[in-house]
Amino acid sequence: SNIKNLLVVISVSSALVSQTISIVKTICMLICRDDLLELLKLSDKYFNSLKDNPRSTELFRNFSTFWYLLWILLGTGFLVCSTGTIPPIIYFIVDKLRHIKRHHYPLPINVAYPWLPRIEGIYYVLHWMQQTYIGIIPVILTCSVEATFSLLVFRMISELRDMSYHIGHLDKSSDQDSIVRNCTNQYVALLKYRDAIQNIFGPIILQMFISNAIQLCAGVFVLSELTPNALHITFFTAYVVTKGAQTCLCAFAGSQLITETTDDFGFDSTQSKAYESSSLSFYGYLTQHFSI
Repeated sequence: SNIKNLLVVISVSSALVSQTISIVKTICMLICRDDLLELLKLSDKYFNSLKDNPRSTELFRNFSTFWYLLWILLGTGFLVCSTGTIPPIIYFIVDKLRHIKRHHYPLPINVAYPWLPRIEGIYYVLHWMQQTYIGIIPVILTCSVEATFSLLVFRMISELRDMSYHIGHLDKSSDQDSIVRNCTNQYVALLKYRDAIQNIFGPIILQMFISNAIQLCAGVFVLSELTPNALHITFFTAYVVTKGAQTCLCAFAGSQLITETTDDFGFDSTQSKAYESSSLSFYGYLTQHFSI
């Protein structure tokens, strides 16, 4: 019986943590709303210019992995919501149609309320709506906030690849001053872009990694101790996969950004040598025209 009590405590604690995280995300989005709108406008401006680029395949390399992770996150998130909230209300409706009266109906979150010995009728519907809200809102915020963060980071990676290409292909016949000036202005814009992403999403991503580590451990424990029930196993499996996809989505975006800025700027050895030779012109131009 102690294990069963522990399972209930962990389940309720996970729901409480998810709700707290949702509140933190909402507050951060409200505080940084203007900065986020400006960031999205700036991102759309550069992204639209890159879409028609003949090198778009190279610029958006590994972008498909982002979409796969996002679809996994959306699919498992929907599965968590449906398996947790739909079956209880189906049981309630079927019993009402058959005129069957139960002493207890299941709820999305397995918890007992001390102010009611048993939950039925309108009280059950109200508690079901409240718990459904608690379950759906975190999933919606997760699928929107983390996806927006990863999308902005990958757009930033595309900009870096475009800059690296132009700097790596400077030659004597090209307009070096114009290319370097454009890349410099683009780099300054990316620095502002980076600062905005850090200010908006920094606290959210930090608490997400900490909370996901706790919730994944709790979810695996609950899954290992559950009785053979297809619905419960489906719910907690989808929950664990959702948290894993959420973590992988943000971690993959960050790792790609680090790789792009450290691994020869995303080019082969020949292009890297061209960049090294052209970088002298780049830094020389900066020293001569520091007022850009």
